[in-house]
Amino acid sequence: MEDLLITYKICHLCVGEEYLSKEIKNKGKRRKCSFCEITASTYDLQTLTDRIEDVLLNHFERTASDPSSFEYSLMQDKESSYEWYREGQTTFDLLTNEFDINETAAGLISESLSSKYYDMDADIMGEETEFDEDVLYESKGISGERWVKDWSSFEETLKSEARFFSQNVNNILKSVFDGLDKFKTYRGRSVLTIIGPGHEIKSLFRARVFQSRSNLMEALCTPDKLLGSPASMYAMSGRMNARGISVFYGATEEATAISEVRPPVGSKVAVAKFDLIKQLQLLDLRELANVRELVSVFDPQYLEKMEKASFLHTLGDMMTAPVMPDDELFDYLPTQAIAEYLASQLDIQYDGIIYPSVQVEGGNKINIVLFYKAAKIKDIILPPTTEVIATDTEYTDEGEYPSYQVIEWIPSRTKKSNKGIDDKVSKDTRNPSLSIDTKSIHVHHIQSVTYTTESHPVGRTRMKKFNFPRNRDFDF
Repeated sequence: MEDLLITYKICHLCVGEEYLSKEIKNKGKRRKCSFCEITASTYDLQTLTDRIEDVLLNHFERTASDPSSFEYSLMQDKESSYEWYREGQTTFDLLTNEFDINETAAGLISESLSSKYYDMDADIMGEETEFDEDVLYESKGISGERWVKDWSSFEETLKSEARFFSQNVNNILKSVFDGLDKFKTYRGRSVLTIIGPGHEIKSLFRARVFQSRSNLMEALCTPDKLLGSPASMYAMSGRMNARGISVFYGATEEATAISEVRPPVGSKVAVAKFDLIKQLQLLDLRELANVRELVSVFDPQYLEKMEKASFLHTLGDMMTAPVMPDDELFDYLPTQAIAEYLASQLDIQYDGIIYPSVQVEGGNKINIVLFYKAAKIKDIILPPTTEVIATDTEYTDEGEYPSYQVIEWIPSRTKKSNKGIDDKVSKDTRNPSLSIDTKSIHVHHIQSVTYTTESHPVGRTRMKKFNFPRNRDFDF
């Protein structure tokens, strides 16, 4: 059969599978096709059969030829309408349906494979062999297990071995995130999202908790500095930043921003809206679960690319999993390393990350972190020597009640200045990305906190303990 297949020539036009067709076009010899009789780039049919055999053995598997015990029990159940049938496609169907190969050529290839793997003893015993005429196949499942193991190694390295300058950590991050901009979701979307003027997300809300009245009043006087991203010396570690690295954490809704700061009862939370004044490009972790990799099974990198896509489906959940306060010091290390890695990339502009809130039920509320380079707030410009005073109480004949007011006392004679209220020249050379809307500021008095829980009963059983003699063998 092999000698016969060599005499047949098949051109790239008789193979519809895009990758394989291009391969024949680029690597084949220009000859007359045995099937369409057009002179074009061709493979001999034996070469094509070898390529197909390798792909079928590596990426497809035989389906079960008989029902499982559970399926069989359903079939025997008189009240069940379940009917078992064998799933999959024959070799010939795969060649014509999946690879879009000329039917005559597909028949010769499937016959050749069946003949090659034929086993007389198996045939006598009624056992199947590879590529029998009635054997059905389906694609093998794709697992991201190898990537998960690498990821676990990455986390362990950060937590217990080398927190800084780890080549292992850098290699894993590079393998995961390189080429991420080329991935598309099932809906054809990119995993990168643009926010800012002209796009869906035009502003962000940011909240800050206050347990001191004086600190709150100071923040209301200078909200561009004290309600925005903190100065580096005051930046505490968070999910996406190490201590001392100033980033901007925000949310697309005010209520989500409040939930994220987890304020205690009795505290006050100041919330402000920040308008985006330039376009920023963010990695959207929500879209990783929808990544679809369209790779040909004939591509040598098929398995690697598909396993990576499978891993990316779970990566977003891994990066946003709830972390208990006692565990934050270590469990935030991986996401902090990821944020720093992405922020430092030069080939792709990453200005931040979009991720779902874990503090709000439903998982459909959005958080955004802007990296240091994109976290600068535009200064509120005030004339020099302007005095700003904030108050939080109004008095009436009926008593006092909360009323927040900020008054800017501007000198009667002054020239405009490009400097901020502290009249100091800033060494920060970043261009602002956000501008605070001072009219949007609200102070929330936290009166109670509501929790959504899932209750599980705890069983308790008393049992009699038997004391067996020592040095005695028992058969159980």
